[in-house]
Amino acid sequence: MKILYLCFDPSIDLARETGGAVHIRALIRALTDLGHDVMTTCTCVSRRPWVESQVGGMVSPCTIADWNGSLGNAIRGANRFLQQRPRSYSDMVRFFHNARFFRAVAAAVRQFSPDFIYERYSLWGLAGLGAAKRCLLPFVLEVNAPLVCEQQRFRGGMTCPWLARRIERLVWRGSDLVIAVSEALSNHLTEAVVSSALVRILPNGVDARWFMAMLRASSRGNT
Repeated sequence: MKILYLCFDPSIDLARETGGAVHIRALIRALTDLGHDVMTTCTCVSRRPWVESQVGGMVSPCTIADWNGSLGNAIRGANRFLQQRPRSYSDMVRFFHNARFFRAVAAAVRQFSPDFIYERYSLWGLAGLGAAKRCLLPFVLEVNAPLVCEQQRFRGGMTCPWLARRIERLVWRGSDLVIAVSEALSNHLTEAVVSSALVRILPNGVDARWFMAMLRASSRGNT
């Protein structure tokens, strides 16, 4: 099958060794190893050729627009002045990025003709669902955490939490299939009035090949 994979989150650079980036690369690689043709549209990728070699498919970046980046710089400056902890990408920047990301996804659909769209859920990310509905494509959403609740309780709060919560639930409920990484998260989704028939649990896993390669390298070094 042909799958269009989306990562809207501007704080995840697909070339980094952070948990989110590693998880995304591993998942896309697993899909390509199963014989699927995967194209990725993301907001941030600093080493595109290297990432493409890792995932086995094309990666198409959709960076933050210059005017939106300037807005973000102004917001960070204001937060510092008010002695508030600045975030790399404010809620407003993420919200406005939907317009540009929507156009990028629509262009990718025209170029790639995917069978469905698969997105890693991100705060304020509405463009993937919108593009899927506009292009009449099935939309699969992977949810790794209830991000609005997480941001509110553990990461310093957010602007307009009521709007963020409405967008979050709109995306959850609008998906054709929702993949949760744990039973607790699955229960949270169904409590948010997502039909249990649309939720599947797929726990995070480990690519054992990485560890085997490390063990082989270690054993060669000890001989």
